[in-house]
Amino acid sequence: MARFHFLNVKNGDCSIIEHNSGHVSVIDVCNARLAKNEKALSLEEIVNLTFNAVQLAKATEARKNYGQKSKPDNPISYLSKFGINQILRLAITHPDMDHMDGLVDLFEYSRPTNYYDTTNQKEMNDDWEKSPYREEDWKLYKSLRDNPPESNPKAIRILSGDNGIHRRKNWDGDPPGDAFFTLAPSPQLVLDANEADEYNDASYVFMYWSPTGRIIISSDSHDKSWEHILNTHENLVKDIELLIAPHHGRKSGRSYDFLDTLNPKRHFSVTHHRRI
Repeated sequence: MARFHFLNVKNGDCSIIEHNSGHVSVIDVCNARLAKNEKALSLEEIVNLTFNAVQLAKATEARKNYGQKSKPDNPISYLSKFGINQILRLAITHPDMDHMDGLVDLFEYSRPTNYYDTTNQKEMNDDWEKSPYREEDWKLYKSLRDNPPESNPKAIRILSGDNGIHRRKNWDGDPPGDAFFTLAPSPQLVLDANEADEYNDASYVFMYWSPTGRIIISSDSHDKSWEHILNTHENLVKDIELLIAPHHGRKSGRSYDFLDTLNPKRHFSVTHHRRI
């Protein structure tokens, strides 16, 4: 039986799948810095983080703030705890720093065999001294994206409907393989995102597919993504078993009409830590 690990990684995302085959997939990474590579926070950053935490607590008090962010998981420590030291594939769903925080450290721990990314063209001009994130993580990501290696890791560009090995087929061509199917983005969504400099609608949306159920990991996908998914894959996404909510489960000025079709039996935000 496959095992899923949905980690609590502060404001970001990280999901780990142990497939029936024994292969391991990691989708996004955040809060993965090891102590030796930890960036010291400035006083200004500490003050800002404290203020934001207080404001968040006030805003969520009525909805019961369970304080998950006070005890976040480090994905590297988590992988180590379960004896996972080989990653078949790492997918960065889209080029936001809260989906690649600690990327350098993850590669030092276990360099993935395969690396999945889109051909987005996002550039970062952050003042890294004032950023809670690290320039070295961005530089590694950008290097993998713009100068994709042929191996170690092998760069793989998968887009909507890709039906090859380890998506819906195993090595012999029979389903379900590792059941890692790409619902979005389409090539056009990536082109539109690059044109508009808006990358949420070029975000990956993955579906784990097995005879016992379907799980959709939706990252920061927005309205155009779901318009494409319903137009192209409607029959695949009807009445799913589990939805990992877009945008970390927060309100984001978007349409939720797609939920009428997905009709998930369960859904939750990945700020919760869950194994199923």
